[in-house]
Amino acid sequence: MSYARFGPESDVYVFGTTLDGKECFTCCGCILREMVWEDDPNAFLGGWLVPKDPENDPGPFYNQSRVETVVHLLEHRVRGHQVPQYAIDGLLAEQEWGIP
Repeated sequence: MSYARFGPESDVYVFGTTLDGKECFTCCGCILREMVWEDDPNAFLGGWLVPKDPENDPGPFYNQSRVETVVHLLEHRVRGHQVPQYAIDGLLAEQEWGIP
């Protein structure tokens, strides 16, 4: 289930999934990561976004906690990114309802 998708009102795409058999949340294509374009003639779009500093790149954002995902989304807001309130509200409501 997605909580937010890229669009005119959202700079984030956040969805729930599983990783190693456990529920987690993903900030897909997280723009907090420093990425650069690398040309690749074999790629569908002619290249790929790759980490600017692969040795220090934290990797894709995965989190098993709704609250920590909300904190991550608030970090996006602090940096001026658009994060729909309904994404935060949905994660917090599920936490409050005790949804595992």
